[in-house]
Amino acid sequence: MKSLIVAVVAICVSSVVAGGFRKASRNSGMSYNATCINPKRDAGRCILVQECPLVLATIRKETLANSDINFLYQSECGKLNRKSLVCCPNHSIGGGTAAPTPDEETSSSFDTTNRVDGGVASLEKWKLLPTPGDCGVQPSYQQFGENVTKLDEQPWTALVHFGNQPYETTFECGGALISSRYVLTAAHCVADRAKWSNLTIRLGEWDTEATVDCIAVQDFNEFYCADPAIDVPVEKVFIHEQYARHQRPQINDIALLRLAQPVETTSWVRPVCLPERPVLPGSDEVLILAGWGNNGCGYNSRL
Repeated sequence: MKSLIVAVVAICVSSVVAGGFRKASRNSGMSYNATCINPKRDAGRCILVQECPLVLATIRKETLANSDINFLYQSECGKLNRKSLVCCPNHSIGGGTAAPTPDEETSSSFDTTNRVDGGVASLEKWKLLPTPGDCGVQPSYQQFGENVTKLDEQPWTALVHFGNQPYETTFECGGALISSRYVLTAAHCVADRAKWSNLTIRLGEWDTEATVDCIAVQDFNEFYCADPAIDVPVEKVFIHEQYARHQRPQINDIALLRLAQPVETTSWVRPVCLPERPVLPGSDEVLILAGWGNNGCGYNSRL
């Protein structure tokens, strides 16, 4: 039975996961198109993920072995405009490779309106989304039937905070980080402007009752801690133009929140991947919902 990871608003996404801590790449800090040696000791060049057929084919496998995951991590050779570069072997590169033009997050056509058209997204908008290798990566993977996530699991989950007090531990909605600048959430959470005075997004959270999230390791003799969660103001809200608050059942219940500034990708804050094409889950597929909502025991989960 196949498994699909879904964002908190129940759209289908894809993820690349690992069963442990990643191994360091032998190539790091390289510039675009620099010569390099990949994990299989093949000579290559340091290019974007989407330009390397070998790396893309590995990412798109239905099931990833630990060797595949280590290969992906060790292939990373640098960054270009916050996008990962990988050491792609020469035999996998077709044609010449020229340095791409930087994509500016602030150039999005979303700036022109508060309502987002429900039609097919343009290529220009898709350019703002992270590429495979920069999204959907999590060191740990939740087993089917588990109710509590691991410390470094689901790093794209977000909490929506209404009000003026930072680091308040009460949140009314969740969301999913889909790029360095945008969070996907439900429209009903933000449709009532009078409901909130100051909208912020918390990222990198795990335990909402802890200032810093830590777990005990090695027979409780050591602690492994995450970076502190961050609160980022929302600059603008975009609600699906066909969303109707009072309609039952609610459809098109989806909204985008543009953050006031881009967030850096870390082990604890990372965007989820959106599907490259329309996806309709089959009846035999398992959907995983992540968030801090009701855990089935009558109260909201702190993890």
